[in-house]
Amino acid sequence: MARSPGIQMTVSVSAIAHRKLFEQAAARGYKPSAYAQMLFDAAFAARCGQERDEPPADAELDEQVRLVFACAGQGNSAAIARATGVPEHRVVRILDAWKQAGGLPKRAPVQAPAAAPAVASGGYPVETIRRLWAEGLSTREIADRIGKGEGALSVWMTKHRDVCPKRRRA
Repeated sequence: MARSPGIQMTVSVSAIAHRKLFEQAAARGYKPSAYAQMLFDAAFAARCGQERDEPPADAELDEQVRLVFACAGQGNSAAIARATGVPEHRVVRILDAWKQAGGLPKRAPVQAPAAAPAVASGGYPVETIRRLWAEGLSTREIADRIGKGEGALSVWMTKHRDVCPKRRRA
């Protein structure tokens, strides 16, 4: 199922949530922005179904939501069993087998920030952006590194010329 192009929006999170998102994404081999998108999609689908007090009509989306929460390690064996519809004794056996095998295969790790970075409005890591901009990286490269959308970062950079001064063109 192909995704339609998304509309970007900016969301602010606390420094603690930002750090945790980086840690959890890195542990699962995702970029923070991709992991945040998965969590948002799952939560939004669940909330819409709750508000209408009806089961999800899209079986594929329902399955994706279950898998995101289970793969994200949210909940204990009983919660995973309820979410996936798999009997709890089987969930326990699967989780034990994964532990014995060393866990799920990991994707290439994404480096999480060592400490909570200095943050300006919008939750952008100021010192990281300042350093990457000074090194000559493009807006797109910086956006990829910090897990933000290129358009939103470009707007932020324009508003924060003290961090990202205009570059002279050769």
